[in-house]
Parts: sequence; structure tokens; C-alpha cells
Amino acid sequence: MIHLRDRIILQRVTKAQDDFGEPVETWATLATVWSRVLPGSANESQVNGTTKTASEYTVELWYRSDLTVQDRVKFGSLYLSIDGLANVDGLNRKIMLTCTETI
Repeated sequence: MIHLRDRIILQRVTKAQDDFGEPVETWATLATVWSRVLPGSANESQVNGTTKTASEYTVELWYRSDLTVQDRVKFGSLYLSIDGLANVDGLNRKIMLTCTETI
């Protein structure tokens, strides 16, 4: 039995046009669900002389067939990019997401 104690919002990118006809991307809520969010490691890298920190997370939730790596997770004030999805034990009961915090 998993204990899903963290409320998250699953979001999907949508494409629209602004007032000038230019394409813009916005994020729409796909679903609000219970999950378990587990912090993982943090990595630092140098990009153009600036130190960037990327924090990794594992998110466990009840199985959904509609999630892709183009979607993201909103957890409190954090936005997590989905890097990978795993159907735990192949039973379509739980899904495990590997995520990276996006800044």
C-alpha cells in the first residue's frame, strides 16, 4: 500500500496565439491528484559561467495512461519536468515519474 499524502497538479502545455498572432505556450491543468513526492539528488553545472542547480524528484501516483514526458508536475511552488515514466510492475496500478525541477 502506498501512502499518497502530497497533492500535485499535472499540467500539459497548450499552444495559442497572442494578440499579434504570435504563438505562445501556456500550461493547462490536466488533473489534480494525490501522490508521494520524494526528493532525490541535486546536481550543479556550469553554463556560460553561471552555476545551475538541478534537483531531482521521484513522484509516485495511481496509474494514468495519459501522461507523457511533455507534461509537468506542479508541487507547491515547484515545477517539475517529467523525464521518465514507469508503470510499476507493469500492472497499470501505479506509475513512477522521474522529474527534474525547472527554474
